[in-house]
Amino acid sequence: MGQRDLTLTDVRRVLDSNPWFEAIPAVVKDAIFCRATVRAIKKGAVLTLQETVNDAMHAIVEGEVHILRHRPDGEEALIHVAGPGYWLGEVSLIRRDVAVVTCIAQTDGHVLVLTRDAFEEVVREQPAFWRHLAILTSERLAGIIAYLADTRDLTPEMRLCSRLAEIAAERAHDTGHPPHEPVALPFSQSSLARMVGISRQTLNLLLSVLDRAGLITVSFRRITVNDVRGLRARAAAIGNATAATHVPLSRSRVAMSRR
Repeated sequence: MGQRDLTLTDVRRVLDSNPWFEAIPAVVKDAIFCRATVRAIKKGAVLTLQETVNDAMHAIVEGEVHILRHRPDGEEALIHVAGPGYWLGEVSLIRRDVAVVTCIAQTDGHVLVLTRDAFEEVVREQPAFWRHLAILTSERLAGIIAYLADTRDLTPEMRLCSRLAEIAAERAHDTGHPPHEPVALPFSQSSLARMVGISRQTLNLLLSVLDRAGLITVSFRRITVNDVRGLRARAAAIGNATAATHVPLSRSRVAMSRR
C-alpha cells in the first residue's frame, strides 16, 4: 500500500464506518481529533508490546495489524487480524497498566494516535467518553466469552467455521459492511491456520470443502466469507452429528447392566 497524506475528512470517514465510533457524540469526537495525530506506519511497526507500558491508543485508518499474545512456552498465538476502523490499546490506558498483547503492522498504512496524556485530557473534558469505552471493551469481552464457550472441544472444521464467521461478523461491524453480503478477509492462510490452531495442510483441505459448499471463496491472500449464518449452521450441524454418535459412559453402563 503506498503512503499518502490523509485529510481529517478521510480519517473521519474511515473511523465513522465503525458503528461504535459513529455512535460517539460529535463533541467527544472533536475532543479526540483536536488532540490526536495521524501517523504513517511501515510494515513491521510495533504499536503495542506485551508486558511493556503502552503509551497510546490507536485506530487503524489504513493497513492491517496482527494482534498477538506470547505464551509461556515461547509460542506466539495470533489472536486477531485487524483492519481499518479497528481501535486498539484502550485496555492498558484504562487500566493504567502494561499491554496484554503485541500489535504489529503487517502492511504499510496509517493510524490515528491518541497518546496517554491526550487520552487523560479527553476523559477529563468529556466524561461521556468513558461510557463508550465501556461499550467497546464489554462488546469485545462478550465476544471472547462466546467464542471460548462455543469452540470448546470442537473438531478442526467446527473451529474453522466458527472462527471465520466470527472474524467476518466483526470485520463487517467495524467497517459498516451491509449485513448478509460477502465479506473479504485480506489475510494469508498461514495467519488463519495460526488463529484456528491447525496445520496448513489441514486448513487447505477444510477450506476446499467450505469453498465447494459455497460458504467461502478462496483466492490469493484472500478469503471471502459468503455466508456467515451458513458457517455457523455447519459448525452446529457437525456438533450435533458428533454428539449423536457419542454415548455417555453412564448410559453405556446402564445398557450393559440390562443385558
